[in-house]
Amino acid sequence: MAPDLAETRESLWRLIFAPLVWAAHFLLSYVSGAIVCAKSAGDGVGTLHLLVACYTLLALALIVASAHRHWHRYRAGLPQRAAGGGEARHRFLGFAGLLLCALSAVAVLYTAAVPALVAGCR
Repeated sequence: MAPDLAETRESLWRLIFAPLVWAAHFLLSYVSGAIVCAKSAGDGVGTLHLLVACYTLLALALIVASAHRHWHRYRAGLPQRAAGGGEARHRFLGFAGLLLCALSAVAVLYTAAVPALVAGCR
C-alpha cells in the first residue's frame, strides 16, 4: 500500500505543476511591475516589458514540458479500455493534467497581456 500512496503523491504534484507555474508567473509579473514602477518613477516600462516577456517565455516552456509529459501519460493508457484500475486512473490523470496545462497557458498569456498594455507607471 505504501508504494501506491507514494505514486499518488507524485501524480498529484505533477497534476498541479502547471497551475503552480502560472501562480509564480503571476506573482513575479506583478511584483516586478510594482518594484520597477516604484524605483524608476515611471521610466522603466521597457524594463518591465522585458522582464514580463522573459517570465512568460519561461513559464510557457515549463507548461509545454508538463503538457508533453501528461500527453504521454494519457496516450499510454489508450490501448487498454479498462473500466477501472491503475491504467484508467493514469489515463484520467494524464487528461486532467493536459486540461490544466492548457488552462494555465491561457492564464499565463492573459497575465502577460496586462503589463504589456501598460504605457507608463502612474
